Amino acid sequence: MQQLPPALGALASYRQFMVYKLVPSATRPGKTDKFPCSLTTGDVVSAHDSQHWVDADTACAEATRRGAVEPGKWGVAFVLTDDDPFFFIDIDGAWDGSKWSPVATDLCTRFAGAAIEVSQSGTGLHIIGTLTASVPDHACKNVPLGLECYTEARFIALTGSNATGSATTAHDAAFNATVAGYFPASLPVISQAWT
Repeated sequence: MQQLPPALGALASYRQFMVYKLVPSATRPGKTDKFPCSLTTGDVVSAHDSQHWVDADTACAEATRRGAVEPGKWGVAFVLTDDDPFFFIDIDGAWDGSKWSPVATDLCTRFAGAAIEVSQSGTGLHIIGTLTASVPDHACKNVPLGLECYTEARFIALTGSNATGSATTAHDAAFNATVAGYFPASLPVISQAWT
């Protein structure tokens, strides 16, 4: 990604960007893992450590530079924190080659106007929007449905692929209803995790 698409432009107000590297997964055959990396060395680093965060333009330039040497292996990531208003919903395995899954269709309808992009795999979607009120307690993963939900303590491997809408779109009511329906705090995994 040479620059953020307009749909993700609101993220650029926050100096919370990194680069990530795609590597073949050691535990999931045929899949890739995404690791946050240092802009200066390319080594894997902690996404917790804000010394590795940069502005959007710097991250895009470095991902582009590294991608010229290793095509398809470098990308731009955004780190969600308490200091930004964004939420992120990740929908895995939602494209069957001809249509989006009912869950993906439902969530895209609920969050109409939010930023939506196609994930790295080409079969998933990312939804990014804004919250203006307090965040309800929620689980972060719904494994049976291939869903994840975060508002902090996570880095997002952005793609910009087919990005539409705007991350500035506020969706408090839809987010609260989605948490109640898909991510109730009673689900087994309730803590937000870094990867």
